[in-house]
Formats: sequence, C-alpha cells, structure tokens
Amino acid sequence: MLRSLIIFTVIAIALIAAYFWIRVSLAPESIQPEISQPTTPILPSLAPPSLPEEMVPEGIEKPGETEEALQIKPVVVYENPVSDFALSGQGIYLFDLKEKKMKLFVDKDTVSDIFESTSPLYFRLASGKLLYWTSIARRLYDLETKKSFSLKGALAADIVPGTSNVAAHFVDSLKAINEIRLVNVERDTFRTLLTTHFQEIKLVGLDAGKILVFEKPSATVQSALYLLSFDPKNTKSAASIEPIFPEAPALDAIASGDGKFIFVSYLGSRGFLVNALINKTGKVLLRPEFGTTAQKCSFSADSSLLVCAHPLNVLNTGNFDAYLRGEVMLNSKFSVIDLKNLKPFDFGSQYFDFDAEKVAVSLTEGSLYFLNRNDKKLYSFILPTDILVEQKTVTTTLPQ
Repeated sequence: MLRSLIIFTVIAIALIAAYFWIRVSLAPESIQPEISQPTTPILPSLAPPSLPEEMVPEGIEKPGETEEALQIKPVVVYENPVSDFALSGQGIYLFDLKEKKMKLFVDKDTVSDIFESTSPLYFRLASGKLLYWTSIARRLYDLETKKSFSLKGALAADIVPGTSNVAAHFVDSLKAINEIRLVNVERDTFRTLLTTHFQEIKLVGLDAGKILVFEKPSATVQSALYLLSFDPKNTKSAASIEPIFPEAPALDAIASGDGKFIFVSYLGSRGFLVNALINKTGKVLLRPEFGTTAQKCSFSADSSLLVCAHPLNVLNTGNFDAYLRGEVMLNSKFSVIDLKNLKPFDFGSQYFDFDAEKVAVSLTEGSLYFLNRNDKKLYSFILPTDILVEQKTVTTTLPQ
C-alpha cells in the first residue's frame, strides 16, 4: 500500500513538471523576459500642430506659405496727387529720394495758372524741362533757366528727348488746322511735321528724330501705333509716318529713356488687356503673361528694367473707360522685366490692396515707389535681391 502511494506521488509530480515545462516551451516569444539595456522608443512621424488660419499671429508663417512677404510702407500723403508731384497751395512739390521728404519744386508764383484751374493736370518731366497743362494753360517750364513758355492751342504734347523742342498737336477748326508741330520754345518757332485727321492723340518722344503717335486710349477707339520720323537738323526735309503696331482698341504706350524699348497695352480680341514689349521697328521682343495698362508701368532711368503693377480685378472692354475716369479701383501685383536678358521676374503670388500707378524704380537704393489711387499715398518697398543681382548700378548692400 505504501509502495503504491509512493509510486503515485512520483508520477503526479512528474506529470505536473512536464505540464509546466511544455507550457513554458510553447509560450509566445513576445512574453519572454528580455535582459537588455532600455532603448528610446521610435514613434511615428507626425506633422506639428498648426493654429487655425484666423489665429495665426503676425510673424508666424502660415502652412503652405514659402514666399517672403513684401514690406510695403507709406512714405508721404499727397494732397492732390498728380504724376510724380504733390500740388499744394504753395507750389509743386517733388519727393526727394535722398532726404525722404517733399521739397518745393516750382513755387506758386511761377505756375500761378495751375492754381487758377480746377481741371485735371498733366505733367511731364524730361531733359530738364517740366511740361504741364490745364484747361487754361499749356506751358513748358525750363528748370535751368527758370523760364516759362506758352503752348497755347496744343491739345497734346511731349518733350523731345535730348533737345529743347516739344512735339505738339495743334487743332483749330476755324483755321482748318490739324497738325503735329515741332516747337522750339526758346526761339518761339515751329516746324510742321505732319498734317493729320486725328482729333485727340497722345505723343511719346523716342529720340531727337522719332515720336510715337496714337489716338487717346479708349475702349471705343481703335488706333494703330505710328512712328513719326524726321531729320532734326534739316528743317526743310519732310517727315514720314508709318504704323509699327496693329490697330487695337484702348491702345497705349510708353518708351524707355534711351528710346530702344516700347511697352504697349491694348484690349485684345477677347476684350481683356494684352501687353507687348517691342522695339522701334515694331518687332515684338516679349509678350508678358500679365495684362495691364501702359500707364501702370515705368522704365528705370538707365533703361535696364521695366516695372509694372498689374491688377487682380481684370480690366476689360466693359470697365476700361470707367477706370480711366477714376470710377473703378483695383488691387495690384508687381512684376519686373529685365530688359538686358528679356527675363521677367514675379514678386510672388500675393496681391495687395493698392491701386498702384505712377510706378517708379530707384536702382541706386533698390526701391520701388508707386502712388496708390485708393488712399492718395505714396508707397515704397525694397525690391527682391534676385531682381537686382544683375543690375550693376545697385550696391550689394540694400537699405533695411
């Protein structure tokens, strides 16, 4: 009996031991204890949280933004903005880029006829001369001699670069006069260049012997761009005129200071603004992707850059004339064309709450200035450095 009990006990212990041995042997490897040094856990890569769009504070880059925003700031308030000038009760003021302030340019007594008129003013500054007119005055003011010359009867005019002459359009229906004249204001003489049928035109001087002629821009007026050529020394020689750009509605143009480049704007076949950069022969050098008016663009003084403000709100056949009358305001985006390489630069994708016009670029300080039609202020900003690196006239250190 005792022997049987002992045998049973041994068998039971053996069975229990076998059971635990089998259980441990068949257990998953994941629950085996490990004897090793602790390691840093590897977590899945997660994007950092971002604030809601409307809660992103200033100075923090919003998700998806990679462009550096332009720091545009107001410079001065114009009481009555006209071209590059400010008109006040004391005279005409010009903004001095070096001193960063408005300075008296021409006093009131010299240009008293301007203050006697309430009509819009036209200014043109070139070759040391100021051309201006209102409904009661057509004058050329020489900045060096301080003399003022009358251009009574002229409906349009421009200073001929590098000369003392003015190209002017005179119309007198009673005398059956409709002609473009080359006026020497100092000698009070003129030379008739062309008898025309135009009623309202614009003239743009290219050089001493070439003038651009086209009808006053309007969505309802079709005009070609004409080149009027003449010999400035031979006063008896005949002038010639030829179209260098096809007829189009709302055609307008500006020219570089050296006369080598002409920027044209017009309403295309679909009714939207189209642009072209051409030379004196009318050859198209570049067609920018943007569309704007020629008057929202400007050439740099050395004719190396063309700067344009082009609108987000599209100008077309329906609102073009209303815009010229000041009844439509736009937003603007800025672009530059490097005229040496015919390479366009875009300032990024942002549009600004500015209706920019009278755009002017200062290469000596690397800044762009423009007049904002929305609030009558002059604004400026530093041009992006990648636009200026090829401009040898600009120092490498830009103002902060």
